[in-house]
Amino acid sequence: MYQALDVLNLEEGSRLEGASEEEMSYLRAVARWSRDYLTRPHAELGRPGPVCPWVEKSIQRRLYHLTVMDQPHLRVDEVEQAFHVMRRYFLEKEPVEHSLGQFKAIVTIFTGMPGEQEAEFMKALHERLKPAFVKEGLMLGEFYPACAKTGLRNPAWHPLRSSPPLLVIRTMVRPDVAFLYEDLGFLETYLRRFGQDGCNELKSFIERRHCRLAPEEVRRLQETLGRFQQP
Repeated sequence: MYQALDVLNLEEGSRLEGASEEEMSYLRAVARWSRDYLTRPHAELGRPGPVCPWVEKSIQRRLYHLTVMDQPHLRVDEVEQAFHVMRRYFLEKEPVEHSLGQFKAIVTIFTGMPGEQEAEFMKALHERLKPAFVKEGLMLGEFYPACAKTGLRNPAWHPLRSSPPLLVIRTMVRPDVAFLYEDLGFLETYLRRFGQDGCNELKSFIERRHCRLAPEEVRRLQETLGRFQQP
């Protein structure tokens, strides 16, 4: 596992200890993509500020970690097991308190996968792993070239596209209600974790997205909010 800041500060042509030349090419590409895309504003984002507000602080605080997995499609069970080990490692790794732990991230770079298999593999792996991560108060983000998920404020934009494919582990934060509200189990886990602050966040989310949500979806969210909100 490597620090993104070390990769970014490395002289061209140099290698970090333990990384092959091929791995370094991927580490450099993803570290630069993280810096040049995630930490900066984007014309299609639909709001001011960077694409991801946490990444710059994560990198600068040396909490943005990169690792490489080659040909994951050939060893699916092994990859899944590795992510469950990584989940436990992430939870135990300092800092664990939320004020600093929210900036922790592990970015896994998948290499050597045929392009025609990327979307199916990434979607299936993400769906299988996500429940265990959400249950522990973690988020698991998926990025790959053909990712169809759209922006929260711009349905014509696809912000989760990257090459090579990535899975990102990070700490759940209150704005993540936007990524969890469609699944009742995930939403309930979120509300139990954040309590009244989470209820306030969900209430604001419903108000902001009311015109884009189906009436039955609004009712479901309001009913769930009513069960968790303090009187």
